[in-house]
Parts: sequence; C-alpha cells; structure tokens
Amino acid sequence: MHHCRDWPTWRFGPASSSLASTASNSVHASRNGMIFSRSPSGVSVTDCARVSAPVSVRYKLLQSSRLVSSSMENGQIPSAARRRTFRHCLPLLGLFGAAFAPPGQAATVSVSYDAPLRFGKFVVPVSGSRTVSTTGAVTDNGVYPIVSSTTGPAQFTVTYDRGNESSLPLTVLLQVQITGQAASSGSVTGTISSFSTDIPGVLGLLPGSLASLTLTNCRTRRCATSVRVGGQLQVTRTSGGAELTVPILVTASVIAAF
Repeated sequence: MHHCRDWPTWRFGPASSSLASTASNSVHASRNGMIFSRSPSGVSVTDCARVSAPVSVRYKLLQSSRLVSSSMENGQIPSAARRRTFRHCLPLLGLFGAAFAPPGQAATVSVSYDAPLRFGKFVVPVSGSRTVSTTGAVTDNGVYPIVSSTTGPAQFTVTYDRGNESSLPLTVLLQVQITGQAASSGSVTGTISSFSTDIPGVLGLLPGSLASLTLTNCRTRRCATSVRVGGQLQVTRTSGGAELTVPILVTASVIAAF
C-alpha cells in the first residue's frame, strides 16, 4: 500500500540580495490544506510512505476450564461417570470453539502523514548542514538562515487494525524504517544524513536503520500512535541556487501481537 503527496520542505540559494528579495516576494498558495511557495527558488519535496502488511499475528485467548469429578474402578471410569464427563465437556467445546474462531480479516498496519519535515529556507555558500530536532530546535552549520523561514519536525501516525471487533487487550510490536535518498539539481546536492525520533529508547537513526515501536493495551479494533521525526540535511553547492525534491520513505510492519 503506497501513500504519496507533495509538500514543501526547504530551499536555498546563493548568498545575495537577489535571493533575499526573491524569498520575500514569494507567492504562497494553498492546496488541500498545504502551503506551497512559488518563486524561482521554490520548494517541492515529495514524501512517500510504503506500508507492508503483517504476516502473522498471535492473539491472546481467554480459556475456561471445569473440573470433572469421577471415581476410578480398576483404572476404568464407570459408565455413569463417563456420561457425567461427556455432559461436562459439552460447554467446553463451545467455549474453545468461540475462543479459537478465526478473525474476520487479516490484521494490517498503515502510516499516515500529519506534518512534513520542514528545513525552511537558508543560504549555503559552499557546503553545510541544518538540523531540525523533534522539538523544533534548529542548528545550522555553515549555512545562514533566511528570515520568515518555517521549520519543524515531521509527524506521522502508525495505525494497527486487528481485523476484528475483539476487545482482548493486545501488545503490538512494530518495526519502523525511515530512509532518505540524495537529491541533486544543477550544482546543488542535498541528502538527509540522519534522523531523530521521539520513539522511547530511539533517539537517533541512520537512514535505513530499523526502530522498534510498541503499542500497549490495545483494546479496540484500531490502535494508533504518533511519532515525531527530525533530521539533519547536508547540502553542497558550487554555484547558483536550486529546488530539490528529497524522497523520504517510511515502512512499518508488525513483528508480533500478543
């Protein structure tokens, strides 16, 4: 299942007054709730999420048992006791039949995007980097910010659908992978060298690395959690400015549910 859409992330150009003028005179338009900037140094970043469905899901089953009293004669159960035992087992057949009934649909996991990773606008003389943390803090190295530039972490939501209306509490173990590819236009090249997340126990990620995400006490058909993602963008330039499209791919899969 694929989910893609375009949204603005960052732009940069040579350190000149013309760039500042271009940035201040940018025309903004809204489409589908997203703000797009139109200028010679405009921005367009494509963001794609690919979700792989789970292969197997284990469910916690409620089981009921009943003690059956019977007397033994020479290692044999008397016929009366056998009749009582058979009658007592009938309710158990129904209970186990209900407990092990297969779910209506296979469990699935999906990813939706709530906000893009916004590096904003900046000037880079030769090379440098900009880091946006999960809290929105910005750190520049070798680049210079442009006034009125919007920055901020990305946010996406991972949703687990168990495929039935059972209310049994589940703990769902997920695996998330975030990758970013290099992009170039003219003499400008940019790549996301690392990611940061607010997933408990996962502070930093290299592109393509795997992170574990846990959903606890899932009692409804669909359970979801939101994750913020920051990153460090490395850029190099030999001349001029550019608009770059940097693909970011997020993959989520189910490891286990119990």
